[in-house]
Amino acid sequence: MDFGVTFPPGFDENSLIGPPIPQGVQEKFGLPNEVGVQIAAKFVEIYKSGNIYKAVKYDGIDEILAYLKNKGYKLGVATNKRFDVASDILEHFGIRDYFDAIEGADFARKSFKPNMIRNHIKNFNIKNTKILLVGDSNSDAVAALETGIDYIEADYGFGFSKDHQYEGKKVGAIACPIELKKYL
Repeated sequence: MDFGVTFPPGFDENSLIGPPIPQGVQEKFGLPNEVGVQIAAKFVEIYKSGNIYKAVKYDGIDEILAYLKNKGYKLGVATNKRFDVASDILEHFGIRDYFDAIEGADFARKSFKPNMIRNHIKNFNIKNTKILLVGDSNSDAVAALETGIDYIEADYGFGFSKDHQYEGKKVGAIACPIELKKYL
């Protein structure tokens, strides 16, 4: 399937990680949303054919999730991955049961991270001042800003360069999951 997308020399494919695929395709290549949706569907098809299990679980993630649950924190996932893909990954890594709620993109790619966070706020019945988003991309930072919640930058993830500047309610940055303890 040819979508008419050619990566220019030096193009960083990782720049497409973070925002929903249709949005990234529109921003980087100027293609219509419908083409982005088709590309996203093809990506998920390829990803779910086995590539999904090539992901690597971050060191310390089990420890920090267990710690947070034992302290009584409600944990939620808000991801631009499709819900079914996110659930499969969490199950594969054996960490699904740590989370009280999972919000992911719908099949039509009309779910957006700020709305996912708002759903968590509503479903957990808490104020946005009591939520902390840990994220690894600019779309996470923007979602935190749009929803008025505090934000911790996960520097071990995909989306941030070392010179990244974020304006908003950034509390700090962590180099590994277990460092989250110092912000609680």
